[in-house]
Amino acid sequence: TSVDTGITARTNHARKYLAVAKHARVRLVIDTMRGVEQRGPHAVAVAATGHLVLMGKEVLLELSGTLRALQPDERASLGISDPHALFLHGRTTVDLKKTQLQGSASDFDSTLVPIVANLIFVHQEQSEEAQ
Repeated sequence: TSVDTGITARTNHARKYLAVAKHARVRLVIDTMRGVEQRGPHAVAVAATGHLVLMGKEVLLELSGTLRALQPDERASLGISDPHALFLHGRTTVDLKKTQLQGSASDFDSTLVPIVANLIFVHQEQSEEAQ
C-alpha cells in the first residue's frame, strides 16, 4: 500500500492509522461483471460485484464503470502484447462502518468513501494445477 498525502507528517500519520506495516496490500477483487449498455463503438457500461480487502477485512461492493479494449499505443506504452487486453474504469463507494476503521468512522467527514479504480485485464493461460 502506498500512502502519500504530500505532507510528510500527515503521510506518516495515515500510514500508521492504516497499519500499512501489518497490512501492506489493499486488494480489489471483481467477482462478477455484466454488460449493461453500449457506450460508443468500442466501450460497454458494466456493473460488477466484488470485494475490497482493507486492513485484513473483506467488504462486499458493487462497482459500475466502462470497459473497453486497450488501444495499440496504450498496450505498447504498458508493455502488453495481448491484443485482447481490456481497460476498466470503475467507481464504487466503501462504507467505513463495514471496515476495520469502523471504530474511527465518526472521525471522517463522511463514512462513505468514493473509490475510483482503473484496472487492466490480460488473458493468462491457467496452469494445470490451478484448473
